[in-house]
Amino acid sequence: MSYYYLIRHTSVRVVSIIPLITPVFSLLLGAFFNNETLTLTQISGIALVLIGLAYYEYGSK
Repeated sequence: MSYYYLIRHTSVRVVSIIPLITPVFSLLLGAFFNNETLTLTQISGIALVLIGLAYYEYGSK
């Protein structure tokens, strides 16, 4: 429901980031609250996604 609310009330740029950041949050929440271990590959993937999102957001500045 919140996704559709965002589609209606915010810009497309903000909404397009949500599917990219959701897996990162789910991995981090699982590691923090459920004591799941993160492999080096998962940590590298998280870092790449966050770097890509930071470049998308702040790359033109």
